[in-house]
Amino acid sequence: MLSFQTSGLITTMISIVIVIGITYVIYYLTDPIYKILGRRGSLIITRVFAILVAAIGVQYIVNGLESLLNN
Repeated sequence: MLSFQTSGLITTMISIVIVIGITYVIYYLTDPIYKILGRRGSLIITRVFAILVAAIGVQYIVNGLESLLNN
């Protein structure tokens, strides 16, 4: 939604198609990626991405509180 408001419909649709394509490739290559990483590597990547998602969530909360308090 944010991309649509700032960049327009075409850019947003291209972005969605790219993300769907990358997701499909990753799902398709799950077994070879898991064989390369192994169990420990998979756990490490899972935890790193969990921290990244948590940081993004915290940033959204901070931005929301700032906009709420500035109005």
